[in-house]
Order: sequence, then structure tokens, then C-alpha cells
Amino acid sequence: MNFKLSNNVNLTGIKTFNNIKINKVDYHYEEDYNPSKENYEKINDQIIYNEKNIDTNVLYSAACNAAMATGGVVNGIANFGENIFDAGATVLTAVSTPFTILYDLFTESNTTEDNWNKTQAFVKEEHVNNAFENFYTNNEFGKKINETALEVMQYGNTGYNFANGVGYLSATIATAAVGGMATGASITTSGAISSGVSGFGRTTADSWKSGAGFYSGITAGVLAGGWDAAQWIFGAKIAGQGAKTVGLDVISGLADIPVRSGIQSIYNNQNIFETIEQNGGVSAILGNGILAGSFSAASEFVNLKNRKITYNNVNYKNASDFFENVKGYNGNYGVDQGILKKINSTDKPYEEVKKYLKRLGFNNKDSIWIIKNLDSSGACSYAEFANEIFNSFKNKPQEFEKIFGYPMYTQDGNLNDSLLLVDLYTFINNEANGGSLFKYSNNKANIVKKDTSNQQYLSYSISGKKKDIINNFLKSKDHNLTYDLEYLGHRVSKVDTIHTDPNTGKKTFDKYDTLTGQRILNNFDGKTGNPILYDIDSLKSSIIEALENDKNVGLSIFNLKYLNHFTMHSLVNGVNDVSTSGWDSGHAMFVTGVNEQGIIVSSWGSKFRIDWENLLFSGFTVSSSQIK
Repeated sequence: MNFKLSNNVNLTGIKTFNNIKINKVDYHYEEDYNPSKENYEKINDQIIYNEKNIDTNVLYSAACNAAMATGGVVNGIANFGENIFDAGATVLTAVSTPFTILYDLFTESNTTEDNWNKTQAFVKEEHVNNAFENFYTNNEFGKKINETALEVMQYGNTGYNFANGVGYLSATIATAAVGGMATGASITTSGAISSGVSGFGRTTADSWKSGAGFYSGITAGVLAGGWDAAQWIFGAKIAGQGAKTVGLDVISGLADIPVRSGIQSIYNNQNIFETIEQNGGVSAILGNGILAGSFSAASEFVNLKNRKITYNNVNYKNASDFFENVKGYNGNYGVDQGILKKINSTDKPYEEVKKYLKRLGFNNKDSIWIIKNLDSSGACSYAEFANEIFNSFKNKPQEFEKIFGYPMYTQDGNLNDSLLLVDLYTFINNEANGGSLFKYSNNKANIVKKDTSNQQYLSYSISGKKKDIINNFLKSKDHNLTYDLEYLGHRVSKVDTIHTDPNTGKKTFDKYDTLTGQRILNNFDGKTGNPILYDIDSLKSSIIEALENDKNVGLSIFNLKYLNHFTMHSLVNGVNDVSTSGWDSGHAMFVTGVNEQGIIVSSWGSKFRIDWENLLFSGFTVSSSQIK
């Protein structure tokens, strides 16, 4: 709703010097020219008294100005709430209209018309602004504060309206944050919705109050709501670019009144220039630009202050180049699924993860449980996919921050691996997303059952990657993101189905590839008993081609009794080799490169090599993917 303008100046309220008494000199009495010590003391006392009186007036005036600024902020917050209610009342009436129309047809009543008349009457009433105006003009206490404040800070004037705008924008931001945490939506999506709904409610109310018809009022509301939502999305897209962001936000703020005036001209029988002048003209346009720029500058300053690193223009050529030069928080080569166990609870990433979990609604006890148990069965698939995400945004850290809502790097310039891991873990294992560990209700998050065997995998060695889950996570950040996946190599694993011949009673085993579902032959030559080797040259060529095209390459290995084991050779001093001998499960890793000996991978935040000969007769899948 438009702020009410009250520009009348009450001259009796100007109290600059009206309490200072000046002693007049009577020239008829000579003693007044030669003050005695007693008279001098009296004059001096009067000066001291006047100085104290001036100090009191200044403090009182400052307090009244502060009170008006506070009142303006509260007024703006309340206006935002009223706009949401107005939009809700309008939408509810619209939803009920088809049913009331049917009711009217059968009963020959006017329920639909009555409902809309009541809704329009409710929406047109400026409940909040009327309450504030009544307080400042009719209530003795409020009237005294308003009259004592500087003219610019009085109700309806520029300073008060600026504070009103601050309150309105603050309420919008707070609602977006709360809505995002409650629904799991991104701050951009949540903010666009709340801002759009509020804009719809405000403009629909203004148009109907101005005498607009039903449909023109709704049309104006929809257009204004769309403009508010678009501004929010635009602001989110340009955030994080310093002075450029501030400049673009100022331009957006300057455009606000002209755009709204154009929408208002739909119903107010005025041209756009007349409407702009009615809405405050050039001074109001400039005020909007200053307000938008002020919020933008404050936001950019906070981002800069909280981030010690600057995004340089390094262009990493490939995954190997990136992970060699950019480390995880603990100096890791890529993401370590157990990073939270290896850093202190007083370290900044640990504290950030705790704050993030509490924002989601987890209590302190459950937050600690998640941190301690994230590194369990299947967590390697989160680390592998986290590496895919970081690699995909290696030359686009600003874009990463806009999409995911937190920086790609910590203050020390390391990958923000801990927060990304927890982000993945809590989303994927949320019941709303197909998980079974966590449940969200009434802005609170609860662990359904403290059993890590219930957690989901992002990739499983035998059956391939869970593309749908990965896509859901990406789209929760930005609905335009997609996950393209193909398999470069797959060493078949078998599922034996026992078949008994009804005539002879002989049992046979049908073998199926669990990834393709196709019936397969045994991995041994029936005549010689020798293993059937895998075409390593073809696999090697496919991996090299994918890496050269800057695609993400993932390797999942598994060990079953009929397959040979892997040896993961450590390429880091002080880190031991790893053998999969005796494993009864799989492991997911991120491929950073290849050489003549084998595949180079990131695993547990360290650098390993798996020799090509290990893949000749072993279980594995190699996938290539892109996040677009």
C-alpha cells in the first residue's frame, strides 16, 4: 500500500530556541550596566541553566527522531504483513468462487458477489497505515513525538518513508530466509514468492481503493507482483560482484517507481508522467535508488568482510590442474568424506556446519550426531559427487555461491567441503526427498531413526548412479540445472537366479548384469577356465576423451568373491596403500586423470592410483557426467 504523505509543517512544533530566555537591558537604570558580583553570579547561573536546557532539548529531539525512525521500520514490517494478508484473502475468495457460483445457481443467492464485496472492502482498508496515522495525529504521546522530531522525520515525510521502506525490505528478506529453511527451497525462490505475493496484495488493494474495476485491479496486482518477484530474482543473480552489483541494484531501484506508475496508469485514468509525479516524482525515484543502493552496499560489504579471499581470474584447465592447486580444508586432495571427524570443533568450518544444521531446525544433540555419523557406509558417494560439483564450478566460484547460497571457498581459501557434504547429506536423506533418516515439520528437523544403515547412496557400485536423486538436489538449488550421465565402462556383476529343470531336477543359474538387466555369460571361459579380460584400451580412450572435454569422471569399484581385488596405490607421502581384499562392499571415487600405469583418483581426501591391470578382471563402473 502507498505510504500516506503528510507534508504540512506545524511551526509551533519547531523548538530550537523557544525555551531560551534573553535578559533585556533597561537603559534607565545605571546599575544594570555595572553588575555587582551578585548580579554577575545570577547572570552566570542563567547562562548555565540555558546551556543545560539546550542540551536537554537536543537529547529529547534526538530521542524523538530515533523513535520516528523506529516507528517507520515497524510500520514497514506491518505493511508487508498486511499485504500478505490482503493477497491471501483475495486468493482464498478466488479459489472459493467456482463453488459459490454453483451454490448461487442452485439457491438463487448472491453469495459470490457478497464474498467479493466483503473481500474488496477488507483489502481496500489500510488497517496498518490508519493505525499509525491515528497514533501520530490523535494520540497525545504519538503527536508529541511526531511534532518534536525534525520535519524530515515526521510521519509521511521523506525520512519516515525511508525507514518505512527499510522495514518493508527487511521483512521481505526475513520471510525469504524463513521460507527457504521451512520448505527447503532456495533463498532466491522463496524470496521471489514472498516478494511477489506481497506486491500483488499491495497493488490490488491500492487499485481497488482508487476505484479500479475488479479485473483491472487484479491485473495490476499480478503485474506488480511479477515485477517484485523479477526484481528479487535479478538481485540474487547479480549478487556478489561488488561495485557492479551495487550499481545494478541502484538502477533497479530507480526504475521501480516508473514501472509501478505504468502499472497504476492501467486504472487511474492518468498518463504515466502524472502518476510518477503523484508518487513523489524525482525525489521519490532518487530515494528509492538510494535505498536499494544502501541495502546492496551493506550486503556486499558484509560479504567482503566475511571472506578473506578474492576470486581471481585463474582459469583451471582440467580437474587435475584444479585439485592440484586448490585443496580441501585440511589440505586434502579433493573432498574427504570424514573431514568433520578430522578437524576441531572450534575450527570455522565445523562451526559453520553447526550453524547450518541449526538453521535447518536440528537441535544441538542431533547436529552433533549428524557430524559424527556422516562418514559411514555410502558417504564416499557424497564425497565423489561433491568433487563433481566443485570441478564443475572450478572457474565459476561466484556462480557457485549464488546457486548454493554459501561460498565455494572458506576464509582461508580452501574448498568449503564440510558445508557441501552436510548440505548433500541432509537433503538426500530427508523423507521429503525419498530419504529415511530425517523429517522436517513445523520448522523443526528430527532424526527419524539413528541408524546410518538407512541412509541413501548417491551411487552404488553394482547398480550405477542414482541420477534422479542427484537431479533433485541440483534443481533444489536452481531449477535450470541438469545432470547429464553416461557410462564409459562397466564390468558386469552377476545376479544368479536358480532354475530347476522339472524333468531332470538339474539346477542351473541364469546370470544378469545388474546395471543393464541383460542376461550375461559367465566371466570365465567354459573350456579353459581362464578369466575373460576387459577391454582396457577402449576404456582408457573413453576416460581420456571425457577428461579432455572437461567432463566429470567417477569410478565405483566393488569386490565380490568371484572377482579379483583392487590395490589403491597412495601417491601422498605418509598415506598407506589400500587393498580391497576382504571387502564385501564398494567404494566411489572421483577421477582426476590417467597415466600409463593407471587411473588417478581422489579418495578420502587423498591421491591414489589404480593400475589398469586391476581392471582386467574386477568389478567396476566408470561414469561421465556434466552439470549444466
